[in-house]
Amino acid sequence: MSDLQAKPLKKSMFLAPRYEAFSVEFYANSEELSADLKHIAAWLFQKQSVHTQRAYRHEVEFFMQMVRKPLKMVEPTDLAAYLMAKQKSSLATKKRAKDALSSLFTYLVKTRYIPWSPASSLDAIKVPDQSVQRTVTKSLIKSAIEFEKKPRNKLLLDLLYTSGIRLDECRKLKFNSFICRQQTVQMVVIGKGNKVRSVHLPLRFWPLLEAMRPTYAHSEGVWTFRSSRGEQISASQIYRVVKKALSRVGAPVEVSTHWLRHSHATHAREKGADLRKIQFTLGHNSLLTTQKYTHVGSDESTALVVDES
Repeated sequence: MSDLQAKPLKKSMFLAPRYEAFSVEFYANSEELSADLKHIAAWLFQKQSVHTQRAYRHEVEFFMQMVRKPLKMVEPTDLAAYLMAKQKSSLATKKRAKDALSSLFTYLVKTRYIPWSPASSLDAIKVPDQSVQRTVTKSLIKSAIEFEKKPRNKLLLDLLYTSGIRLDECRKLKFNSFICRQQTVQMVVIGKGNKVRSVHLPLRFWPLLEAMRPTYAHSEGVWTFRSSRGEQISASQIYRVVKKALSRVGAPVEVSTHWLRHSHATHAREKGADLRKIQFTLGHNSLLTTQKYTHVGSDESTALVVDES
């Protein structure tokens, strides 16, 4: 047996994978195991979304538990076997697993930790675009806001839908993120990659925000949405608030926070909003992404247009 059990690895790096997830008996020494863990942690650190970081870390941990060999010894057949083990999972789950492993081994090639990626031979997994099904009507959203009793949750639902911002962007909002203008409320949003953009809200939001503002001095840097203990609200808290509120008024059971973002884009497009304006509001780098978030209503068709003559 190697010296691994006698000298456990001290995890000091941010997002280091769980030591217990690795089959230590298949490592020659603690240095080899430490190198694998450090490269995985460095790869995860580059991911901007905390949700991606968490999901990818778990995926790699499950993979390493199954393959039971160091990263440098992983072969294409190991990856294929892992994906085959997910045969009963949804296409989206399989795609996430494949994307996570492909991303990891691509990173390892770039850092010259391995000479080639065993994931390069895997076929792409395509998931049908279901964004058209991930919207709720405006009347349903209004009902959810109306039936919500807590002022914080009312504002949370209203802001997520009206602005179309992401869940993580909402968590990062502070009272100094908002500026009252003559006709609008300017909201400064910190998006993916720490890119900053401004979203202009209806003026009606200002008194709602002021009612939420703490009475003590220096409240500008305080989180807008806080837990009962005054801490920054968690992603799971926001998710539960939205899901409970929308389910209460008859939304599908699979409804999530992101549905409000899809609904914002679709309803804005139906009202005639310019696609590039929607792109900027949502913070998309590509117009193609924005197009996936919007869909033409079922009662609209170019067949009706060509048939007019």
